[in-house]
Amino acid sequence: MSAAPVVTRSSPRVPRILGGSRKWMLASLIAIGLGQAAAAVATALLVEAAFEGMIGDLRPPTRAEAVRCGGGLLLAVVVGSVFRGLERIQAERLGQGYAYRVRLALYDRLVTLAPRSLQGRSQGAVA
Repeated sequence: MSAAPVVTRSSPRVPRILGGSRKWMLASLIAIGLGQAAAAVATALLVEAAFEGMIGDLRPPTRAEAVRCGGGLLLAVVVGSVFRGLERIQAERLGQGYAYRVRLALYDRLVTLAPRSLQGRSQGAVA
């Protein structure tokens, strides 16, 4: 006969996915995604304008037009890259923070169990 686990306090619950600061992290990830989309649209429009200017007019672009278009493309690429870096950092923080909270809840639950009830539990063996 196995002893029932002794719980001295209320059992810890799995943390809410959007609890605490995680909802703001998710909101910032959405904003970063919108920024990435805007940079991609700007890149596409600048490439279209460059080709329309070169092919449509059948004349080589002026130096000012080339600098404007090239600078715009460079700016769009840099902004997109910055947003991509921010996205990776923020997504990692969001995921690691949630995993940390889940582990804490798991450990909090394990310390409430009686040692005798833990002896009969599997220790990870598959077979």
